[in-house]
Amino acid sequence: MRARQMEVFTAIMRAGTVTAAARMLNISQPALRQILLHTEDELGFPLFDRIRGRLHPTPEAIGIFPEAERIFAYLEGLRQKTADLRHGRAGLVRIAASTPPAMAVLPGALAAFRARHPEILLRSHIAPLASMIRILREGDAGLALALDDRLAPDIAAEVLSGVGFACLLPAGHPLAAQESLSLADLAEAPLIFYRGDTRPGEELARVEGVTLTPQP
Repeated sequence: MRARQMEVFTAIMRAGTVTAAARMLNISQPALRQILLHTEDELGFPLFDRIRGRLHPTPEAIGIFPEAERIFAYLEGLRQKTADLRHGRAGLVRIAASTPPAMAVLPGALAAFRARHPEILLRSHIAPLASMIRILREGDAGLALALDDRLAPDIAAEVLSGVGFACLLPAGHPLAAQESLSLADLAEAPLIFYRGDTRPGEELARVEGVTLTPQP
């Protein structure tokens, strides 16, 4: 499947109709249909069933779509990079972050960076830690921001700061008047807290003398 054929196939899968796919690729519907037919002829199997004027993906199309979409995304990135070079935007910073720092830290940091370097493009990914490690290894990001410093040996980590735990209570709760709380104070209360497979969840689980039992 050639690059243009993959673009057409991926656009139809994403858009759901020939009309929307043609609009997405900025080509005519007849041209798109011709590319699709030629693609199916070369592959030797249909990618879509024609039912009442609409295209429905075949099992084969559904099977190859994830890989085609991944390659299409790469081609889109390459196209964007060449466009950046054409317009003199040679710099690109790609950063990944888990949700808490992505919401609390990253916006201000990116805004300050953009103010100092308006010519450099910024791209961010919000992802869990495992995905960020994969993104770093694959080169899809140059750096990442996470609430965890325990990483694989091939990932260099620098501790920027530390954070503590905060307890949010309903207004008027008996414990709300206290300046600080321990987990022992909350042992009998229903809690919403971190999953056990997260760094904060593991830290909570290590507190001696307190057992937090997840409820279904």
